[in-house]
Amino acid sequence: MKAMKKILALVLGIVMALALSVTAFAAADTQHTITITNADPAKQHTYEAYQVLAGVVETVDGKQQLTKITWGAGVNGEALLTALKADATLGASFAGATNAVDVARILAGFGDDSTALDAFALLVGQNLKAGSVAGTSTETKSPYTINVVGDGYYFVKDKDGTVPANQGESYSKYMLKVITDASIEAKDDHLVPEKKIIEGEEKLDANSAAIGDVITYEITIPIPEMDGYKNYFFQMVDTMCKGLTFKEIVSVKVGDTTLVEKTPESPATSYIPSTTTAANGETTLKIEFNNFIQYKGTTGNVVVRYTAILNENAELIKSNDNTVHYVYSNNPSNSGDGNWRENVGETPKDTVKTYVTELKVIKIGDGNEATKLAGAQFQLTGDALNTVLVDGIKFEKAPYTAVENETVETGDYYLLKDGTYTATAPTDLTKDQYQSTTDKYVKVTYTNKKIVTSETVKAIVTTDANGLAVFTGLKPGQYTLTELVAPTGYNKVAPITFTIEWDETNGFKVKSGDTSGVTYDAANHQFTITVDNKSGSTLPSTGGIGTTIFYALGAVLAISAGVVLVTKRRVGDEH
Repeated sequence: MKAMKKILALVLGIVMALALSVTAFAAADTQHTITITNADPAKQHTYEAYQVLAGVVETVDGKQQLTKITWGAGVNGEALLTALKADATLGASFAGATNAVDVARILAGFGDDSTALDAFALLVGQNLKAGSVAGTSTETKSPYTINVVGDGYYFVKDKDGTVPANQGESYSKYMLKVITDASIEAKDDHLVPEKKIIEGEEKLDANSAAIGDVITYEITIPIPEMDGYKNYFFQMVDTMCKGLTFKEIVSVKVGDTTLVEKTPESPATSYIPSTTTAANGETTLKIEFNNFIQYKGTTGNVVVRYTAILNENAELIKSNDNTVHYVYSNNPSNSGDGNWRENVGETPKDTVKTYVTELKVIKIGDGNEATKLAGAQFQLTGDALNTVLVDGIKFEKAPYTAVENETVETGDYYLLKDGTYTATAPTDLTKDQYQSTTDKYVKVTYTNKKIVTSETVKAIVTTDANGLAVFTGLKPGQYTLTELVAPTGYNKVAPITFTIEWDETNGFKVKSGDTSGVTYDAANHQFTITVDNKSGSTLPSTGGIGTTIFYALGAVLAISAGVVLVTKRRVGDEH
């Protein structure tokens, strides 16, 4: 790519004759001003000029032409001539050239902005004479001016080391004939990628997703012009935070051409992908474009689409970011073989964000905030559920081996017919209240446990000792919270339905008019609901512990009544 177009290129009709009759004569020490206008005044440049061909401007037949041509002070002439003869593109044209006059004569046959002229300028840039700058701009913004002394052809470029490394800028070069004051309008491509999240027909800078959701990304960047480059390195570098897992590349296009992954059998229109994961969990996807110079002259954009999955490491308090930039050749004087990582620049970065939330259930008793109830079992259902991370406790049939994020407590538990568990072993008087008197269970505490929801697998959590049950990994949608098991001595509440909404401007919120009691804590990106259980007795069912107690009490009363009756009869007989 050449960041700025050549406006006044080498022109036809250079007069090489050294002794012509003239009607006008311009002195060799004439001062000229080169003015450079940049289309983007916010981007600061420092330009410098080198004299490539020196001469004297004379007027012949009413036309100003450069005569008495010699090598300019800014170029190693003999080295440049050797390079021209050895070049694959220009060698045949300059095979017979022996001096600056021959070079000027051959250049006169090149067209403006031609491939041959670009190739010539490339070699000029590689054979400049150190310390021979004819003039340098000093302005801090456009327009820039360079004052030079002497007629001739000048090579104008950005000063080495002055182009920002990460702003999408490139070093430029011109071949410029200076007869009088000259002006250049710089055409700065200024490469900047644009990244979006694709949801249906929408292209977003931010979205919300559930853990387990697949997110589609699209990166668009203009195809560089690549004027003056012999080869061109071009690579996309995309960095996903630890909360995103790379899935697959969907498509890669340059203009209307769809590229394929490079293999020994693939066509030239291919790309080379790679992924690496750092110790901090970030994944970097790189797409290097094979022989990118082949797309020189192609209009349009480079468009890459790929997918990633929001995983269990997703952040709640802050966004889950995905950032992209490009690395590209930015110095036409040193473009290497197209795979060269030196003399490259970086574009600015563009970032898109994904947000995720959770529901915290606080279980209390009889309206007392201080009475936190453990042992309540809740189920969360909803069409927007995917993968849910939960904290809480559960009971598993013994023996049981803990998996990741689980801790097994010592001691045996038994399952009661009402769905709760007890550490008290059954007796003859209480055995009827047990689901089984022989099956034993262990109590398992878990944190950040991943549950992939489906029709048969639900997100179920039991409140801990602090009365908390948390469902992490939610996105906008309608949900229903159902209490499956109430703490001992308390009654279950009716199912609670609520709706989560999200937009780029306001973030998460509870749907307007919602009366469920669910609230949103923006500081913690968390929805909260306090569920109040009322204590009270429910009539025991036949075979339950209450019935057993009544039967036992009845038997005792019956025996007591019998004893009293017998005693009374004996007393009566004695009298």
